Amino acid sequence: MTRLLPRALMAPAVVTLFLWMIVPLAMTIYFSLVRYNLMQPGEKSFIGLANYEYFVTDPDFGPSVLNTLSLLGSVIAITVVLGVALALLVNEPFPAAASSACCSFRRSS
Repeated sequence: MTRLLPRALMAPAVVTLFLWMIVPLAMTIYFSLVRYNLMQPGEKSFIGLANYEYFVTDPDFGPSVLNTLSLLGSVIAITVVLGVALALLVNEPFPAAASSACCSFRRSS
């Protein structure tokens, strides 16, 4: 009985979050498999993987993937470098360390 009550109380939130994630995913998969024209929303025809074939065979697909990967790599590298630099900076004692402790999660000494 003690394990059932917390699970029963969390169930509505878990179901809501699950639907919050699954419904957009299912709609994205559905719209990727049909031919959908925004000017004529009533006319939908199933075309299967033709949309994916169109994008993969497009000559701009390769460079766009490389641009995306380079942007992703640069953002991750900048974030790691600045994060480590900030961590090293905050780890050392500095003037006004006590007043800046309220803005971070470190203990003031």
